[in-house]
Amino acid sequence: SRCSVTPRTPCTFFGDIFPFFDTYLQNTFKKFKDSAMSRNKIFTQPLIGGNVFHVYNQTNNKELLFLNDGDRFRFLRNLKRFICPFADILAYNLLSNHFHILLEILTKEEFLSRVTSLYIDELPPGCRKLINCEEDNMDLILKNRFTSMLSGYATYFNLRHKRKGNFLHRPFCRKWIHSSSYLAKAVYYVHNNAVRHGVCAHLLDYEWTSYHSVLAHDNTIISIDRLLQYFGGRDDFLNYHLTNRFFNREEEETFLLEEEIVFMHKKHKPKE
Repeated sequence: SRCSVTPRTPCTFFGDIFPFFDTYLQNTFKKFKDSAMSRNKIFTQPLIGGNVFHVYNQTNNKELLFLNDGDRFRFLRNLKRFICPFADILAYNLLSNHFHILLEILTKEEFLSRVTSLYIDELPPGCRKLINCEEDNMDLILKNRFTSMLSGYATYFNLRHKRKGNFLHRPFCRKWIHSSSYLAKAVYYVHNNAVRHGVCAHLLDYEWTSYHSVLAHDNTIISIDRLLQYFGGRDDFLNYHLTNRFFNREEEETFLLEEEIVFMHKKHKPKE
């Protein structure tokens, strides 16, 4: 009969040579695996209606996501077509090799009231499915809309610039924004992201951010009234952006880690 050989893992291999390392290596691998699983849960939260999420993604190998303004217009066009029927967009920023979007997912009731006045044949892509779906399936439909949005942009980009293959990380990342105060920081973080990466000296100097839409009161994509509700009005929104300088290195690291820390406690999860 054919004999079977049990594969030898790095832990057992080194454990045979250095027995006192065996327990240490086993624990190290377990911690690494548990950490990876925890981070995956943090960055791929279910998109539950009535909650605000930070959605972002970047290209593989730091390739350029946008080569010109036409590419950025196409990305925003996809965002409006695929996502706006299902969510209020609160903020966005389009950098050279990644993007940030803050959005509030509609509840099924809010969605139905928004599309009531439309004939069934005039509904945007995916809406007819959402009308008849169970609440538990909304997360799957919304994730599919984001996937369609991003894959559609990738197809456009490859054809336009004679490129082949996927160039965005999968799956796209989404983090739950768990409080109004944290949302204010997240909006500022998104709008100020070009400054953070050294692209410009002030957030007013970077064109492809929704901050300019708020200044111009352009509701084409951004749900400005909903956004300003979280800040207490336009004046408070502007004052927060023009006076807030909480992103020194230590405060920035605290901000970026806060979402990870909050999800380590079971009581913190998107409301259903």
